[in-house]
Amino acid sequence: MTKTYEVWLGADGATPPYDRPLMPVCTPQWYADSMVFGELTVANPDRDVVNQYDVKVNEAFDAYMKAREDNREYGQFNFGDWWGERVINWGNIEYDTQHAFFLQFARSGDLRFLQAGEEAERHNRDVDTVHAHQDPQRVGRVYAHCIGHVGNYYQKSPLDGPNRGSPRGGFTPSHTWCEGHTDHFFLTGERRSQTTAAKIADHYGTYGTRDYDFRNCREPGWDLIFTMAVYRGTSDPFYLNAARIIVDRVLERQTPEPALGTAGGGWRRRMVPGHCLCEPAHYGNAGFMVGVLLTGLKWYHLETGDARVAESLHQGARFLANDMWEPDIQGFRYTTCPKSSKGAWSNLLLFDGMGYAYRLTGDKDIARVLMAGTDAAIESLSGWGKSYTMYIRVAPHVLGLLADLRETPPMPLPRLLADVPTAFSGRQAVRFDASTSVVPKGLPVTYAWAFGDGTTGTGATVEKTYAPGQYRAVLTVGAGDATETAETTVVMPPLSTLAKLDDRAVVVEAETFAAQGGGQVKTASGRRGASGSIVTGWEDAIGHWLEWKASVPRAGRYHLLLKYCSGATNPRRELRLNGQVPGEAAREIRFEPTGGYSTGTDNWAYLTVGGNDAPMVLDLPAGESTLRLTNLGDGLALDWILLRPVD
Repeated sequence: MTKTYEVWLGADGATPPYDRPLMPVCTPQWYADSMVFGELTVANPDRDVVNQYDVKVNEAFDAYMKAREDNREYGQFNFGDWWGERVINWGNIEYDTQHAFFLQFARSGDLRFLQAGEEAERHNRDVDTVHAHQDPQRVGRVYAHCIGHVGNYYQKSPLDGPNRGSPRGGFTPSHTWCEGHTDHFFLTGERRSQTTAAKIADHYGTYGTRDYDFRNCREPGWDLIFTMAVYRGTSDPFYLNAARIIVDRVLERQTPEPALGTAGGGWRRRMVPGHCLCEPAHYGNAGFMVGVLLTGLKWYHLETGDARVAESLHQGARFLANDMWEPDIQGFRYTTCPKSSKGAWSNLLLFDGMGYAYRLTGDKDIARVLMAGTDAAIESLSGWGKSYTMYIRVAPHVLGLLADLRETPPMPLPRLLADVPTAFSGRQAVRFDASTSVVPKGLPVTYAWAFGDGTTGTGATVEKTYAPGQYRAVLTVGAGDATETAETTVVMPPLSTLAKLDDRAVVVEAETFAAQGGGQVKTASGRRGASGSIVTGWEDAIGHWLEWKASVPRAGRYHLLLKYCSGATNPRRELRLNGQVPGEAAREIRFEPTGGYSTGTDNWAYLTVGGNDAPMVLDLPAGESTLRLTNLGDGLALDWILLRPVD
C-alpha cells in the first residue's frame, strides 16, 4: 500500500481551507454533455422520477455519513472506507463507492459527494491496492472486502457462523474497480489516480487474459467494466484488446436457448450452494451477476458497436425479464432457484444493462419490467455503503430512460392497489384502485377486472365482497390498441375476524411480548398484510418460548385466535395459560404452512386453537393473564393474538 499526504505552506499566517479547498468545477449539464461519464441524467426537480431518485439519494447519504460516526470509521487506514460487510469486514469500497459519489456530484453539483468521493478514492487507491511487491504479478491487484482491509490478521474469523467476517485477504477481478480512479483524474487532474487505474488494468490485461475463462458472470463483468474505464481514459489499444479477449469467451459461453428449466440467454450453469440449496441444484444463474456482465458488455459495445455484443445484451436482458422478474413485488429473484429470495434491491443494478438493451432494440418486454420496477427500485435505496454504492454507481446512466418511460410510456403500466379489509374493521368489501396507472397520453383508457371468483367489473375504482379464502385478481388496462395486465393476491380473512370487537375482546400484538427464554426472536416491520410489526426468526431452538400479558376486562369464557404465517413445513407450538396447558388442543398446536413470511406477498392465515368447529374455551379471570407459546418445531411469524369472548 501507499499513503498520500498533503503539505500546506502558507506565508500569510492564515489557516488554509484544507478540509474543503476551493477547486474549479463545471455545471452538471456540461459534465453530461461531455459524455465523459457516459449517459448522465442531471438532477431536475421538475421530472418526477429524477426528483424521486435524488430525494432518496440524499436521504441515504445522510444515513451513510451517520454510519461513519456510529461505526467510528476513522484512522489513516480506515478513513474513506465503510465497515460492516459480512458483519465485521471493511468493505474495501465494494462496487466502487468513489465512482458512485463522483457520478452523483457530476449530475447534481452537490460538493458533498465530491468530497466523499475523494475520501473513498484516496483510501481505495492507497490502502487497498498493491503498488509494490517482490512478486511482480501481485502489483496492480486490489484486496477484496476482509477484516482489516488486507486480511491475514487472524487464522479464522473471531465470530462463529457462516458469512461473519473474512479473515484472509484475497484478490479477484470481481471485486476490483477502476472507474472511480479515472473519474478522480478527470475531475481533479490528480495523476496518481489515473496511474493506479492503469496499474490495475495492466495487471489483469497481462496476466488475467491468458487462456481466459471465468467461473461466474460477475468476473468478466467487472473485468470489462474496469478495463473499458481505463481504455476510455487512455485510448490505449492494449486495454481494448484485453476486453475483446474477455468478450469472445463470454459470447462463446452464453446459452441462448431455454433448457433445464430456465430461460435462454443467461449463461446457464448448475448453481452453487450459495445460489441454490436444492438437491439436485437447479440450473440457471444469479441475476445480479448477469446484470454486472450486461453493464460490462454495454461499455464494450459503446466503444466498438460490435453487433454480436448487441445481440448478447438483448438475450441477457430478456433472460432477466423472463427468468427472474417477479411482478408481485416489482423486483427480481436473487437466482433462478424457485426457492430463492426476491426483492427490488437489485433493480437498478440490473436496469443499467437492460435499459441499454431496450434502447438498442425497443423490446417492449424489457420496457414493461423497467416501467414496473422503477418506483420499487428507488424506494429500496439505503445508506449502507455496499448497497448504496451498488444503487447509485449505475442509476445515473439509466435514470433518464426510466423518466422517459414514465413521461411518455410506450404502453400502459397498470398499477393495482387492493385495500383488503383488516381485522376488526367492520368492513367486508375489498376496495380496488387502478387510478394511478400510467397510460399513454391522448388515448382512450379502459379498466377491466377479473376478481378470481368468476365475477368481473369495470372502472378505475371498484369494490368487491369475497367469501373467506385466497383469490387472484387481474386488472387489464387498455389504451388504444394496447393492453397490459397486473395481478395481485387477495387473502380474505374469516368473516368472524372482520366484525368490530366488543369491549370484552383483547388483542395482543405479537411484538409486545413481555418475556422470552431459550432463544432470541426478531421483530420486523413492513411485512405485507401485517397490522404493524411482527415477531419472526422463531425456529432455531426447540423450547424457545415467548410470553405475553393480556389484560382481561371481565371474567368469562374466551376463544383464542392467532394470526400467523410460515414458510416452514410443520410449525408447532405449545400454549400455556398462567403456567398451565389449558387443554389437549393446546398441548401441540399445528399450523398449516402458508408459503412464506409475508416479505413480498401476503401469506397470513388465521388459526383458532381447537379448530373452527370445536374451538377450545378458555376460562379467564378478570385482570392480567399470562400467555406462553413454546416452539416445538419449525419457523413461525406471528402478528397478533386475539382473545374473543364466547357469545
